[in-house]
Amino acid sequence: MNKKTNTRNMTYYGMIMAIIIVMSLVPFLGYIQIPPLAITLIHIPVIIGTILFGWKAGLLFALTFGLSSMFVAMTRGATPLDLLFINPLVSVLPRVIFGALIYPIYRFFERVQSSEALSIGITAFVSTFIHSILVLTAMFLALGLKAGSFDGNVFMQVLAAVLTVVPLLEAVASTLISIPLVKAVRKSFKRN
Repeated sequence: MNKKTNTRNMTYYGMIMAIIIVMSLVPFLGYIQIPPLAITLIHIPVIIGTILFGWKAGLLFALTFGLSSMFVAMTRGATPLDLLFINPLVSVLPRVIFGALIYPIYRFFERVQSSEALSIGITAFVSTFIHSILVLTAMFLALGLKAGSFDGNVFMQVLAAVLTVVPLLEAVASTLISIPLVKAVRKSFKRN
């Protein structure tokens, strides 16, 4: 990798991290609060950046996402569930795992079919569901540990109920936004 490419990539990393931070700090931009739920959109720049720059960058973007969500929980948690995100095992760890999984998912779908748009779209959709499952699992475990018990049956019922609405909206938004943005950035790379 030459110095020009390195500088360009570092600039893009900084831009994506800045987008993640701004989305987390500006109310109703990265987290749309509709009590008792919150629709998260900050995962979208993480997905886009990871598809464009690979798994190492994905870890960096996901870590930025997790730390910014922990900061938001500490400074302006809106619901009692938001307070769970003060715990890094709920706010940071699931996001880092999510970031580590995006690129392998993308590479898999890139290998099994030839459409770039389809690979990006499926990756965005599947990754969003994985993010939701990881975060909801961490939240449920934190609640169960705090209460002193963990009921797997209740967890599966809550997970099934929650995964039918909010993550579906997030996954559709992620898919519709990721495809044109990844393609546009790739086109600009080719011109430079």
